[in-house]
Amino acid sequence: MSIKPVQFVEYVGFLKAALEFGINTEDGLKELIDNSVDAGSTHVDVIVQKMSMENAIAGKNSPDMLRLIVADNGTGIPATIVDEDGEQRPGLAYAMSFGGRERDVYLEGKQRTIGRFGWGLSATISCLAHKKGRAIVWTRQKEDDAWRYCEWKYDDILANNCTLTEATNRAPPLMPPDFTTGTIVMIDMVNSDRKRLGPLQDLLLSHAARTYRHRMANDGLTIRVSSIPEGGWGNAKHKFAAMRDPMCLLEDSMEVKLFGKAKQYDRAVLRFDGKPDNEYELAEFGEIVDDDGKPVEIHIDVSLLEKTQAEVALFSNHNVPLTKQAKDRLLREWNIGQKGQGFSFIRGGREIVHSRSKGLYTKQAFFNYMHGEIHFPSELDHLFGIQQNKSRFGLDGNLSDIVQEIVGKILSQVLRDVNDAAKESTKLRASIGATPVEEDIKKVAPRLPTPTYSMQQVNDGIANRKAIKKATEAQLELKREAMMQTIAREVEHGKRDETWKKEQEVGLKLQLDELLLENDSRWNTRAPVRFMTRTQAEATSPALYDVETRGDEAYVYLQQGTPLIDILQKDALVDDEELQRNFQIIIGALGYAEHLDCTVNPDNAPMWSDIRENISQNASAFLELYRPFLDEEEVEE
Repeated sequence: MSIKPVQFVEYVGFLKAALEFGINTEDGLKELIDNSVDAGSTHVDVIVQKMSMENAIAGKNSPDMLRLIVADNGTGIPATIVDEDGEQRPGLAYAMSFGGRERDVYLEGKQRTIGRFGWGLSATISCLAHKKGRAIVWTRQKEDDAWRYCEWKYDDILANNCTLTEATNRAPPLMPPDFTTGTIVMIDMVNSDRKRLGPLQDLLLSHAARTYRHRMANDGLTIRVSSIPEGGWGNAKHKFAAMRDPMCLLEDSMEVKLFGKAKQYDRAVLRFDGKPDNEYELAEFGEIVDDDGKPVEIHIDVSLLEKTQAEVALFSNHNVPLTKQAKDRLLREWNIGQKGQGFSFIRGGREIVHSRSKGLYTKQAFFNYMHGEIHFPSELDHLFGIQQNKSRFGLDGNLSDIVQEIVGKILSQVLRDVNDAAKESTKLRASIGATPVEEDIKKVAPRLPTPTYSMQQVNDGIANRKAIKKATEAQLELKREAMMQTIAREVEHGKRDETWKKEQEVGLKLQLDELLLENDSRWNTRAPVRFMTRTQAEATSPALYDVETRGDEAYVYLQQGTPLIDILQKDALVDDEELQRNFQIIIGALGYAEHLDCTVNPDNAPMWSDIRENISQNASAFLELYRPFLDEEEVEE
């Protein structure tokens, strides 16, 4: 039966331009995998093969020849479709062409749109096959008697007035037993931009494992990527994409298998039924329905992985304590940290971008173990600004405001949980006592003025640091033992189980190892200024700070019980990092100036004592002037 050809492009100039659309091997394969998943496939096979010296296209030697195959068991492409003029066209050739792409067809009894995002298949074939390669696409629906195919070659398209023709007399190269329907795309590339198959295989597996995780979890989708070096199928390496879920919620994901499940917060649902909403102004968007006539929804999910869960899983199997850099590297591999935190946008079960803030919140360290997902259907593409490249989008302004409000409420719960979890850790970390300002001053020590210390002063400094380091280690161990007893009592009283106990014990050990490293780092080298705290009972004077010279270092003691120190340690101010930092810089500079002067001129010590008390009196007088305002703020809180 004669089948009318389809115009691949309208004119030759467009065909030549299409070859340079800039799609590389990696992007092209991702596009083809995407098409297969969208076709309702439950299995996708991706094959990247180095061709032998005998070129499969023209019989020429070509060591850079690469064959790409993406095969699926989806619904296949219809045998015919009706174009914009109402004329029937061969479906496969029409789907491959640049012209008339956005057409309605019927698949599985429902109206669908092909080519919704434009020229994915057409552009991929044109860019990868280019002038010297070729592409063949096979497809079959359940009502077809045989596989239909359509071949693309640049010279043939030129010779045939830019048209494509379907045929049924060539079997596809890959016929898995369960592929009774589906689509197979084969592209032969000459001079591919990818010379090594292994890295390409790993990249595709990583992409598929995360991008299609919800399709894998909900629809049983499997994706296999095979690399075949020269020598044929017998040398092939086959790997299946293992589900990756940064939310740490999907049962069979690598994350849940390693860490266990994360905490999931209540899902927020935005329903576009056109009805007034007491909480969110969605009525302005009207009613938006899916193919079954049901109102579509946006789902917002947030999860929080316990820090201890991650640390036990990643750090506990090492013979020696890991450095901070090594730990950060491991965490990054599992998308934990400021770069990995944020929201994934899931369109119809497919992740289009990940780790984004999108103006919904500000990335900060206390959200490092938080991940979120915003699920939306294709019917809301206009509100999400979906473009041909699905990763380029932006939320509608009013919708963005609504989502931001919801996210803010959920993240306030996340922050409370993070702070609660950090309280126990703070008890141990307080034993170290190092502050960011102390570390900053330590870094600039070579540029600070330094008195000429005697050998005795240098040795005294070294001995003092060793003594405090050892005392701090003992204090850390005592606090850890106290916390271990608290954990044991939780189990004894039936509040927790043995699994939880073991996890907490390992977590405490890891934390102690980390703090011991920090303690070593703090006391192994000289710091011009050390910041310490004295209780009211330990205070040596009414001044808000005291200064002691310990060998070659200045110890600045912030004394509790003085008005300014007490206010700075209240809940409203103690977490204000900028305020605390600026205060310590001022006091640290004064303390170091006193240390310098008294090291050279010890007789000036009384003068500096008077200066400290004078500064404290002025600070107290200043606070009294502003006391009504401070008290008013406390009442408001």
